[in-house]
Amino acid sequence: MERLQPENMKNSGSDKRNALKELVMERIWQLGIHPNENLGQHFLIDQASINLLAQSVNPGNTVIEIGAGVGQLTEALAQRATKVISIEIDRRYEPVLTQITRQYPNVEVIFKDALALRFEDFIPRRREDAGVQIVASLPFHITEPFMHKIAGLPIENATLAVGERLVYAIQAPNEESIAFGQLTLLAQTFFDTDVVAVIEKKKFYPVPRTDSAIIRLIPKEAHEFRSNRREFLLRRLFLTAKRSQLVKNALKEGLIEFAQVSERGTLSKREYNHKQRRTVKADLKRMAMD
Repeated sequence: MERLQPENMKNSGSDKRNALKELVMERIWQLGIHPNENLGQHFLIDQASINLLAQSVNPGNTVIEIGAGVGQLTEALAQRATKVISIEIDRRYEPVLTQITRQYPNVEVIFKDALALRFEDFIPRRREDAGVQIVASLPFHITEPFMHKIAGLPIENATLAVGERLVYAIQAPNEESIAFGQLTLLAQTFFDTDVVAVIEKKKFYPVPRTDSAIIRLIPKEAHEFRSNRREFLLRRLFLTAKRSQLVKNALKEGLIEFAQVSERGTLSKREYNHKQRRTVKADLKRMAMD
């Protein structure tokens, strides 16, 4: 893992780092506004971090960016992606973002709450179409609900600058860890995670309370769930929770489905169903205890 400090960024140079900070400050000044910290508006002013986020884009892909702000990351993404869909909740940034869309025709800006959108609508249904990645300097206050939202989506990966609390939760090694919780289960069930770099808090404006990190989330393949009953059921519970399904019902259906994909073997459908009726109640009772 790379720690982004001045001595590690000689290639970028002090001038480039200052130029990005000046660009962000100038755009905020031109708009005559102050960043809304209640909306998690802490703008990344470190060129090396912007470069790392942009370099994660695979050629030909569509990128979904969350929290475009003054567009310093949007511009970097536009130079690598075939299409950039930037989502911004705060219309105060519309003049700056409109200028960016004029300069980069492959950028589309949507002024809505990212948590209220259906990301599925931005993902091509055909496998041969271009892939979709999520890249963002994510507003701190939406990181946890955002993780719930992208769980199970058919994206290539998500590369995010997030607060250190989220990183601790994702990396919690076991249930004895103080950081272990529902977010740990969610992240470790759906994603393989890599911490790419640490970002000091002074590299944001306004300066947040904690340091951040760039993490890469790579969705696990479907076949990885079929051989692990615990992860199979956790995955189902998280996905059905979006529809407010009762835990007992989700577990029952999950147990049946897991058995269908992993245990049927040579049994006929009738024999298989008879066997399941005998065992599902006992399994359900055990899983409820777990």
